[in-house]
Amino acid sequence: MIVPTLLMLATMPAHYHTKTETRRILGGFADIKGKYPYVVALYNDYRRCTGTLIDPNWVLTAARCLSISKYVQFGNMETPFNETKSKRKILHIEQPTAASAMIPDLGLIYIDVVPLTEYGHVSAVDYKVIQGHAVEYAGYGFTQKDLTKDKAKVFRDDQTRLLQIGSGIASKCENKVITTQLVCVAPKCSAKWQQSLPGDLGGPLFFDGKVAAILVGGQTSQLHPVLYATKSSSELDTKSDRQPAADDQVVCTAL
Repeated sequence: MIVPTLLMLATMPAHYHTKTETRRILGGFADIKGKYPYVVALYNDYRRCTGTLIDPNWVLTAARCLSISKYVQFGNMETPFNETKSKRKILHIEQPTAASAMIPDLGLIYIDVVPLTEYGHVSAVDYKVIQGHAVEYAGYGFTQKDLTKDKAKVFRDDQTRLLQIGSGIASKCENKVITTQLVCVAPKCSAKWQQSLPGDLGGPLFFDGKVAAILVGGQTSQLHPVLYATKSSSELDTKSDRQPAADDQVVCTAL
């Protein structure tokens, strides 16, 4: 997990076993039925994030994910990366022009058209409205915390795992360190240790079927883990029609 505003991993629960746990979201479930087909994996070498296609050309994610988003992987994740037949290019990686538009951590990636039948809808609801309501979050993060033994194998295996979905209750952030407009998400009592894993950063937080916030971090306490998400509606007016520069081209992979 990523601590808010700090690029460092949080301590995972003591009973977390990397040898047996293979889900991206600890305690979550696989999106077998394709509930969120527009959620994509962003990665570069062994670094990973999650994003949401909000229209054919734009991916909404966390701003800190922009620098590592060399590849975009979407579609049937069970198809090995090296067997894909279709490749597309990301034409531009861009942060909003106004710095205030991305506080505390929002960003957009402009890519070639990705032809889906459905894209994510961004909710314009005020972040305070969802407090006390059930929400879902999704991620393509790593399935293991310890990547020191065989990082290449873990990364390769994770490329062929389905999207994982978690759920919880949105609440007001009680942490005194949090001074920005963030939404906190605590797991339900039925799955009190459910939480995101590294690489889920930038993934969507769904309320009423729409993207209401973006995962920007979290922490694990003695009671339960807490996720931090920033409202996504401020991104609605930041998309640009400017053409990307030729030297900004990188590869985007469609499965």
